[in-house]
Amino acid sequence: MAANETTFVVPEDSPTITEIHVFDAPATVVYRALTRPEHIKDWYGPRRLSLPVAEMDVRPGGTYHFVNRDAEGDDFAFHGVYREVVPDRRLVYTWVYEGEPDTGALTTAELDEHDGKTTLTPTTVFPTLEDRDGNLREGATRGPRSRWSASKRSSRRSADPCDDARIRDSAPPADVSRRRRSGHRIRLTYSSRPCLGINL
Repeated sequence: MAANETTFVVPEDSPTITEIHVFDAPATVVYRALTRPEHIKDWYGPRRLSLPVAEMDVRPGGTYHFVNRDAEGDDFAFHGVYREVVPDRRLVYTWVYEGEPDTGALTTAELDEHDGKTTLTPTTVFPTLEDRDGNLREGATRGPRSRWSASKRSSRRSADPCDDARIRDSAPPADVSRRRRSGHRIRLTYSSRPCLGINL
């Protein structure tokens, strides 16, 4: 699998969504982008939504709270608890959309670095197939489109390369519903630009 490609695995008989993305960047950089609020605000969620609230306490038992906001001022809040934190290697956390608090999920995100590239593999387990399929209908594969395509942003305030990563949409929605029943891998390829030497 080449860098900057994303594959979704949606089994027919298991309430899970697995996302596989290869970054042309070391695991330390990818991990920072996942765990620092100042970076989360640059990439979390679809491009059409801002992220005015990003609170994170990244440690076992710590919590996070995100609020996306659309152009009309409507808020979409999420929260969860970190169950396992292994820097640069693994995050396990719960995920709850506050609009449907009874349908939370558990995500295990693995980072595997090889030859300077990092494969990020988050697997999210939902309570039921119905909950998983509802999440797909609501656009579960669209958020990563905003997350993983990066363009360069000028910044002189910090030497941290992640401070120059601004995530944006770069592809139309994938037709997940027709293919997910057979558990196919859904491959999405996005354009990207280098961010201080890394292609997110």
